[in-house]
Amino acid sequence: QANSKDDISSQCQSQFEKGLDACIFKQQNRQQCCGRRSNASSACRRLCYLAFRSESGPTETDISEISPICSATMASCMRNFTIELRRNSNESMRCCERATNAVSARSSCRHILRTELEAACGAVLPHEPMWECFMHDSKPPEGSRSSPFLREHQCCSRAVSRTCDNLCREIYSKPWMDVQRWDQFKVKCEYGNRELQLTQCLEEVSEPCLMGCSGLDFCSNFNNRPTTMFRSCNAFSDGLARDDFRRWSDGVIKTVFAEIPVKNIQTCEPAKWKAVACALQVKPCSRSTGERSICRSDCLQLLNKCADFTRFPPKMTVNELCDLISPQELQSHCISISTFTKPHHVVKEVTSNVTQPCLPNPCSEREVCVINRAPCDVTAECPRYHCVPGCKMGHGSVFSVPLGSVVRVEDLTRGEGCFRSCTCVTSGELRHCEPLPCTDMKRSCKLAGQIKSHGTSFFVDCNFCSCYSGNVTCTKRQCVTSDSSLEDKRLFTGVPCNCPYHVPVCGANGMTYSSKCVARCLGLLGDEVEPGACSQRDPCQPNPCLKREMCIPTPRICLTRRGRCQQYECLPKARLEIKMSNNAVCSADNKQYDDICKLVRSRRAGHFSHKGKCQIKCPSNGRRQVCGYDHVTYNSSCIAIATGVLPDYVGPCQPNNYGDKKKACAKVRCQALSNPGCKAVFPPDSCCPVCAGLLRVLVSQPHLAAIPSRSWKGPVTVRDIVWLLRRHLNVLECAIYGHLTTEGDLVVMTISTVTKPSLLQTEACSSEAERLSRLINSRSPTLTSDLILSPLTAATWTPLNKDSSSTTITSSLMTMVLMLMTYCLGLHV
Repeated sequence: QANSKDDISSQCQSQFEKGLDACIFKQQNRQQCCGRRSNASSACRRLCYLAFRSESGPTETDISEISPICSATMASCMRNFTIELRRNSNESMRCCERATNAVSARSSCRHILRTELEAACGAVLPHEPMWECFMHDSKPPEGSRSSPFLREHQCCSRAVSRTCDNLCREIYSKPWMDVQRWDQFKVKCEYGNRELQLTQCLEEVSEPCLMGCSGLDFCSNFNNRPTTMFRSCNAFSDGLARDDFRRWSDGVIKTVFAEIPVKNIQTCEPAKWKAVACALQVKPCSRSTGERSICRSDCLQLLNKCADFTRFPPKMTVNELCDLISPQELQSHCISISTFTKPHHVVKEVTSNVTQPCLPNPCSEREVCVINRAPCDVTAECPRYHCVPGCKMGHGSVFSVPLGSVVRVEDLTRGEGCFRSCTCVTSGELRHCEPLPCTDMKRSCKLAGQIKSHGTSFFVDCNFCSCYSGNVTCTKRQCVTSDSSLEDKRLFTGVPCNCPYHVPVCGANGMTYSSKCVARCLGLLGDEVEPGACSQRDPCQPNPCLKREMCIPTPRICLTRRGRCQQYECLPKARLEIKMSNNAVCSADNKQYDDICKLVRSRRAGHFSHKGKCQIKCPSNGRRQVCGYDHVTYNSSCIAIATGVLPDYVGPCQPNNYGDKKKACAKVRCQALSNPGCKAVFPPDSCCPVCAGLLRVLVSQPHLAAIPSRSWKGPVTVRDIVWLLRRHLNVLECAIYGHLTTEGDLVVMTISTVTKPSLLQTEACSSEAERLSRLINSRSPTLTSDLILSPLTAATWTPLNKDSSSTTITSSLMTMVLMLMTYCLGLHV
């Protein structure tokens, strides 16, 4: 491992590794200009770091803004960096004169290089004279009505005090304002535990809590932890930890609360002090809460033993200091220093089986890394990720969303709690913005005589509930409590609303309910229910399409209630010769077609199976009927997997006797667990367990209903939400599936795609589910910035117990399912 540029110069020559050389050059200059050795205030260093976040580094505008408030040395250092960039650009211009084929070639070459003008002279700012000359007729982007930091600005509403709320909105709306405001915000709002929700939200946006750590030098004890969560596991933080430890060796630890005099930490608990320095910079964090406070017991032990009490601050005790450093409110998931005082040994081959291709981000500033989950030809090289065009979430942000994404951003012109939906278009901008209803974040909910605050989740008996802007969303689970009468217990069926029988009906939303009673219980009206399971109905009979159109079945479950949920698509026959879609489709005999048009032309449209590529190795027994975890019978496991639902067992679904699971599953033969050492979870209403992370998610119907039809064409479906959640899975070996339950919530499962996964791989997928749960429950802008994911208001996570083994009956179905998943994931990318 190289520790400096000199270490790699012999192997990686700059003329052949220009990208690497430029990156190292920028990082070295950032450290030199913005590091602690610059003797600048923390606020100035932060502004300096912001200036170096773009690919081109600081601009002239950045430097002119910093110069009046920070040191001349810092401004000079940044200016020297931009001068060097210009010098490199001018040297490159000479290469254009070597073109011999045409004058136009030399001219084009010079033109391309001159586009680096923006990189050297700064971002496009219409109020500056030079850019005004170029752009006086240009229309400002629609995003100018929003903060330059769209995600960070959403965190400001989490502030408890009006002071922190105002400061947050001020600094993230005008990041180059008076540096003293940054200092005020840091002292008043970022430290301590009074603004915990605000600081955790900002941390999650700027430094997400992500799984795994490797490649550290000084903090090597933090390596080889593939399922532990960290916020800043990188070489830069490793270097900062090294610098901190060296400074502490001088006998003083400077904190925002006080200067702590210590004895020689090279002899007094050096391993623990090193772990503390690393923990503060590498930032291990809790999967469930995101907290990263050092345990109070470690704080007390270290200071009582190593503090130099002859120089200790007056009127300050160790207990009082540890109250500030390790608040009591953060102790439930605190960081135990002893965990990181010794190396963590994990077999390298094992850790390599948990891969995160997009971490760190390998793509450029305006691109988004998307994991390649498409089936690959084994004879060809298969890229693990793709860099796709995207749009920045604010002109000051480093975060981007993929082309075509529909995002939810604050609308500052209408006031607090007001948002707009915008679409990422090919120009790399957020356009086609539509107003959304304003959210009253002060509006509480009244339920059963109790007041619940906006954004909270809670249980009412056995039902999980959430409060969002005065609206309560709860599951419809039937409960029996200790206070229930003997008659209530006798009549208990376990079915929502205590419905007594099983006669399947098809709801207008495309979901099969166990009875008309259950459908009514979940809010459907009498004319929105028809007899029989939805899967038994042919949506193309009678033909609902026009005479010159072909009807293609497209089953879906709609979450928005705008009329009936259409289960078909009408394809104009007159346009069949035109390639209408690049999306592959699969016929019932497992034959793949490039698009739906080719399937129709083959005159096998009646044998349409599902959208997406066929399973490359769909076995013969894969054509047997299976019952999915959504309690729907599919004609094959291939169709179930392609639909986004995992099979529960082979054979048609048995009547669901909610109150008697043993009776309902008596004829069912369950598959073996993918790993015999895994004590798996039971999805609701299922017969068979599965090694997977399991979430149950509440979706706010009023929030869904507010999505403009111009922003999202058609209804929002279960598949839409699962597909968008898949973007937030970081582990290549994990897939995500989901379905709507008869209790009104969404079940989301993360499962390993490996045929025989290790316990580490199953744990990694479970950890991904837990991380998604935290993002949902904290209303993280990482998810709420997505228009379609913003209605997810609360989630419960079921942990995967890896310590016990389970007995199973047969293994053929699970082996087949995992094999199919490997080839099927490309459908949902």
